[in-house]
Amino acid sequence: MDYQFHNQIKIFARASKGAKRQVALFLLENAQDAAFMNVGEVAARAGVSPGTVSRVAQAMGFSGFSDIQDRIREVIRSNIAPAARMEQASVTEFDWNRSIGVDMENLRSVLQRNTLENLQAAATLVIKAPAVHVMGTRSSYSLAYFLAFNLGQIRENTRLVEILPGQFVDAVRALKPEILFIAVGLPRYQRETVILTQKAKANGCTVLSITDSLFSPLATVSDITLLVPCETLSFFNSYVAGFGLVNGLITQAALHQKAKSAKILEESNAQHRQYATFFNENNPDSL
Repeated sequence: MDYQFHNQIKIFARASKGAKRQVALFLLENAQDAAFMNVGEVAARAGVSPGTVSRVAQAMGFSGFSDIQDRIREVIRSNIAPAARMEQASVTEFDWNRSIGVDMENLRSVLQRNTLENLQAAATLVIKAPAVHVMGTRSSYSLAYFLAFNLGQIRENTRLVEILPGQFVDAVRALKPEILFIAVGLPRYQRETVILTQKAKANGCTVLSITDSLFSPLATVSDITLLVPCETLSFFNSYVAGFGLVNGLITQAALHQKAKSAKILEESNAQHRQYATFFNENNPDSL
């Protein structure tokens, strides 16, 4: 699993010095490049000898550098276009049971990839931040909207970041240090989301990412990362586990301030009743 793989390299980097540390840090910071480079190219980029790269791989418990590359490729293999997935797919007949089974496995994997302590830490950030900005684009927009909408029901100053044409600079200028910036992004990672997340970090914001891998460009600049598997039999990512994780984050955040969340919800419900937001069977024509 990519969480364990990432930590394996990270722990080695912390415990190592000199050339060995340089190799480990290079792999952490340039994993997607390293997946398609030979030993000599990695050595040149890391500023060490090819022999050092091979020895580091073995010292970390791998059979060799090619073994590391195989693991990295496993992590990033889902970051391909839907059209390419369609061309590579071996499925010729849809199996609904198997498809649902993959989604169920993704949900189980959420529990394995994220500790309760990490979820609680993320929920604490969500509640204590003076303001929360949530961003996700394209397919990831659905998760971002769900998260921002429901957080807005239990806390104030929650904003869904939607950048209209020509307003990117305005979105960057709005990123103040007191903001918790939540970036939601699964492969393929959107350039706009990645850049604004990097800008948020540079501007002093606390960054929470919801993404598929610790090698994700969102995770590399985040203070806390929540991991979401998105394996699928389809040609597009599955967001089932994503909604499960986000729902858990919202619930945990609400429980951090149960009384206040309940009060905000009741005030909101009172306004909905006043303006007849929802259909009323007893008075269907009410407005």
